[in-house]
Amino acid sequence: MLREQIKQNIDKQISIILNTEIKTEETDYIDFRGAGLNSVHLLTLIIKLEELFGFEFDDELFVLNGFEYISDIINLVEKTMENQ
Repeated sequence: MLREQIKQNIDKQISIILNTEIKTEETDYIDFRGAGLNSVHLLTLIIKLEELFGFEFDDELFVLNGFEYISDIINLVEKTMENQ
């Protein structure tokens, strides 16, 4: 799956979570400075991505403090897909 397709899926899930249409850039912050996600939203996004892509993220890769930008989530999805 291409990086842009992963980002589109992330945008779609964020839009559902926030109940508003959103288009992000990879350099956007995840929190209120960018995409507008709080910690509960972020956990919901992670769960939705696991369901969507049919895998579970490795707990060692999933460190909340490591998520600052949309690109961090894309990288996590890519790395998990590579390890499947």
